[in-house]
Amino acid sequence: MSNSILLVGLVCVVAGAAIKVWAFAVFTAFLIIAMSIASMLGGASVGETAILAVTLIAVMEICYLAGVIASHLGRPVLRQWLPKREKPKPAPSIQKTMQVRRDQSQG
Repeated sequence: MSNSILLVGLVCVVAGAAIKVWAFAVFTAFLIIAMSIASMLGGASVGETAILAVTLIAVMEICYLAGVIASHLGRPVLRQWLPKREKPKPAPSIQKTMQVRRDQSQG
């Protein structure tokens, strides 16, 4: 059981850096339902299954928040290390069209 909780925690830390809150809520609901069904089929009582579900929810929420905080704290550091991106320039035909429209609007 501790291996599955550790795995869920690691996945939630990564999810905190990558997905939105609503997507995480859906992921959490599906995972809790699946783990509860697996626990009940394994012979656990309803009380043990409820304790497992609450424990998983707590671990998932804490790890998700840790991932969100770590990703926001790490962004300034990554911006220093990564090269700056240049804005893409439009194709020459688009530049001509834009210039013609500017000239028409001014004149």
